Amino acid sequence: TLLDAVVADPDRPLSALALWSDAERNLLTIERNRTETDFGEAAAQPLHRLFEQQVERTPDAVAAVYDDVALTYAELN
Repeated sequence: TLLDAVVADPDRPLSALALWSDAERNLLTIERNRTETDFGEAAAQPLHRLFEQQVERTPDAVAAVYDDVALTYAELN
């Protein structure tokens, strides 16, 4: 897209030329930024309750890591 724009108007400053096609711009700025998530019934619960449920499901899974220290959900709870 940029090369086509340079060829079409070689006297135009680079800062005024498009880097992406409309489809590429839409993909990068709209499609890949869709972060909506349906949390269902979980959205109505307080965060600490959701965390406690995760502790019950996976107490020995790693929940947090800092430097070389890892804490499981049970330890963090």
